[in-house]
Amino acid sequence: MVETDLTLIDYFSVIGFDESVGLKPDHSADVISDYVEASTSNQNQPPLERSYVARILAHFPETRPGFPFAQEISSLCMPKGLRFYTEKIEPKFHSFVNIREDGTRINGCCLTLYEEVQDEQLRQEIVNLQMEHVKDLAMVEKSTQERVHHPP
Repeated sequence: MVETDLTLIDYFSVIGFDESVGLKPDHSADVISDYVEASTSNQNQPPLERSYVARILAHFPETRPGFPFAQEISSLCMPKGLRFYTEKIEPKFHSFVNIREDGTRINGCCLTLYEEVQDEQLRQEIVNLQMEHVKDLAMVEKSTQERVHHPP
């Protein structure tokens, strides 16, 4: 029997919310959205429309001789960052190719599965962000109303 290193895939990765990092805004998603659509800064958007940092939670196998694991895989799988939704979202699939400066290629495909947030602390953090956002909007509206000049 002949052994070979040929496999259908090099790595399987799980990418998502990392509790140890928490909800950190993903500013790289701002750059991407500027090219794709005319949008406002991540911080000016409601919390459920913002992008958050996604992390590699696991990858299998741990290592493969001659095939180092690509750490940039999270941005290729979630180019607009980690998002939260209030309604059920169907799974989404996309493929990608990334050619590095040295000419090596990363070919991949991503199946994004959406699941309900079970962590109460994370849910509360999203609610708190939403409340802050509403307060900020109210302050902006109040300050613009105070500055309006009404002629006598």
